[in-house]
Amino acid sequence: MKIAIRQALLAASAIPLTAWVHPAIAQDTAVASPGAGRPAGPEQAVRAPEIVVTARKREETASRAPIVMQVVTAEQIENANIQSVEALAEVVPGLRIQRGIGGPVGAVAYVRGVGSGTSAQYIDQSVGFAVDEIGFSHGSFYDAAVFDLAQVELLKGPQGLFFGKSTTAGIISFTTANPTRAWETELRAGYEFNADEALLSGHVSGPLTDNLGIRVAGYYSSMQGWLRNPNPDTAPSSYRVPDAEDFGGRLTLEYAAPDGRFRSLFKLAATDLDSNGDQQSMRQFVTCSTGGSPQIGFFQYDNCKLDDTNIGTERFPAYDPSVDWLDSAGDIAAFQNGSPFPGTGDGGGFLKKKTVLSSLNLQYDLTDALTITSVLGYGNVDTDTQQQGVINSLGVYQLLNNWEEDNYSAELRLASDWGSLINFMAGGLYASGESHNVFAVSVPAITRWVEDTQVRETETQSVFGQLILTPSPQIEFTAGGRYTHIREEFPYLSALSNVVGFRPGDANDASGNQAPGLPESTTRYVEDNFSPEFTLTYRPNDDLTAFVSYKEGYKGPGYNATGFLITNYTENSISSFGGERVRGFEGGVKTWFLDRQLYASLAAYRYKYLDLQVSHYDATRGVITISNGADAVTRGLELTLAYTPDAVPGLLLNAYTAYNDAYYSDFTTSPCYGGQTAADGCSPAVPGGPVVQDLTGETLAFAPDWVGNLSADYTLSVSQRLEFGAGANFGFSSQYNYTPANHPQGVQDGWATIDANLRIGAADERWEVALIGRNLTDERYVTTGFDAGTVTPGVLSDTQGIANRSRQILLQLTVRQ
Repeated sequence: MKIAIRQALLAASAIPLTAWVHPAIAQDTAVASPGAGRPAGPEQAVRAPEIVVTARKREETASRAPIVMQVVTAEQIENANIQSVEALAEVVPGLRIQRGIGGPVGAVAYVRGVGSGTSAQYIDQSVGFAVDEIGFSHGSFYDAAVFDLAQVELLKGPQGLFFGKSTTAGIISFTTANPTRAWETELRAGYEFNADEALLSGHVSGPLTDNLGIRVAGYYSSMQGWLRNPNPDTAPSSYRVPDAEDFGGRLTLEYAAPDGRFRSLFKLAATDLDSNGDQQSMRQFVTCSTGGSPQIGFFQYDNCKLDDTNIGTERFPAYDPSVDWLDSAGDIAAFQNGSPFPGTGDGGGFLKKKTVLSSLNLQYDLTDALTITSVLGYGNVDTDTQQQGVINSLGVYQLLNNWEEDNYSAELRLASDWGSLINFMAGGLYASGESHNVFAVSVPAITRWVEDTQVRETETQSVFGQLILTPSPQIEFTAGGRYTHIREEFPYLSALSNVVGFRPGDANDASGNQAPGLPESTTRYVEDNFSPEFTLTYRPNDDLTAFVSYKEGYKGPGYNATGFLITNYTENSISSFGGERVRGFEGGVKTWFLDRQLYASLAAYRYKYLDLQVSHYDATRGVITISNGADAVTRGLELTLAYTPDAVPGLLLNAYTAYNDAYYSDFTTSPCYGGQTAADGCSPAVPGGPVVQDLTGETLAFAPDWVGNLSADYTLSVSQRLEFGAGANFGFSSQYNYTPANHPQGVQDGWATIDANLRIGAADERWEVALIGRNLTDERYVTTGFDAGTVTPGVLSDTQGIANRSRQILLQLTVRQ
């Protein structure tokens, strides 16, 4: 059948020059939904031959792997025009991708209602992120991964053994494409009409020698934007955002020794994003609790609707070298007419991000049954942002921010393949990172400048292993675990403010660093953890796999570093919080029916989260807080059906639905939402203490009870030279609350979206023209949300948020040689 043949060709193109299977190379196309652009769930079926996956760093077919996962293939990415991590979340039911409140936070992933929060700067994410086996804990690295992909795998639940650091809610693993065995070129151009977005991408790939392959890939995009700013004080009066230009490239080299015992894979990618509309405030809307207009004057041009009109951000004063930031206290004219910081530019919001990712995967067969693997990784991200916000008591503020982070990792694994009763995998990981956060805040209402520098260092050392027992061909038992030692440290903290008159050396050491004067318990945090996991798998035949697992997971501690609190001008505030842990069970049954025409998978899970790290943004005071005083439970069912009828060659039908019950089992110290009163449950937990609310028993934010999709794709050979294809998808979600404090105004109603595509091209795939429609009904829903802050005590505050992208109509041409 045409679909199976194409998927087999896709998989073959990823096999190295000497046909060895490398963990970073094998693709799971057994879950593909060609043309529909949607995965239907943990695994979707394509007619035989099945494709090998390596989610457990061993070769196994998707229908026999005892794991719960969703996979998006290269063909799905092409047919659905997935160009961002937000677009990825739109095609994977149950995955939420949010943009952080600050530019440095980047993207934050939620799975089954568990995520790290949109204000999480100095923290590892609950849903980890990996590119070509290299793990990254910070969301700023996401954007550099989404081009020239072979596949994306979402592994759900705790992940402790195979992708770097342990995580508590899952891992999104991006696998980029590798060199092909024959020379090929591809060029793809597209135009999206709603945002006036031009897209260009392509690659050249092939063998330099019999043993060395090369692939060079790149992309470019430019858009005027799908949102409009209605503020008449901004020139032009109604400009479009995000007005962005983005480009990047990747070099891949792959070598296999003539005898096949040594293999290496090197990848180096670099990207550059330049957006004239910052990715937070330019995309915000306001949900108004008191009528048709916002309570806060800064949002006066917002229409309180989820549409293509944003909050109407204004342009700040441009850079003026004659303004002295330290001596301008109380000088209102200085704040109205000029900025002392060169980074301000012309005063408009912006996001500028440069990213470098590299990996080196070395593999050597010590014997025919023992393989040692080394995975080395490096990542750097350098982000500059200028954005606006509001503290309700002080009005609007301007934030200039530079965030730079370096991540290093080195992993060594030894694995056996004796084909006998016992096998094993063992290894170790060393990872380190350093981030520099420099920001300047202006508050025109009180003519104050605050400048802050923060440096965070993190170091992780861990050892891990797994024992694999196969007492019979039908039964497999695995037992493993990871021991982790993690160190978090703040070696540098400085703050300069014209409020208190700090200059370098005043009230600090000679360099302005406050850290040496703080107790080590404040600036240094060390924690250890051991997380085991056990899986029992039963395979009575090739068509049935049943499994049950007990798993524990862990992610390390983090810091709150608020800098100067703008409302009270205290010195640099910093506090630490402990790691997040999870334990629980999952299990499933995967089976084939009707001579492998129908595939079905049913999975169930229940996990208990301890010391869940919950992130809050307090707009009333303008500070971010993260605490781990909550426990939570997630439990649910996931069902997948995929049907490829022999009676209709070329037709693929998919259905996926998931029920998830995610709630706080103990959370008595949640911050209150704006305007919440004692009558609504907001009161001090202890006499004289801060006011809090009890959310025990309440549903987690971004945790709908139901998600799912129905999709269909059909490929028809019109002639020996021409092929036609069409795909459609219906996705849905039930309601959820998008605020961590369970704000009553923060309820997102259930929604449904429709995607479709039409394709016509050469049967040999040398060219193709596609018309792709995303969100055709223009359904709008909240992807990121938080409290806008209290204006009048006792009056329910508004909420702020970011909505999904509006309707997209893309015309795309692909040429291959």
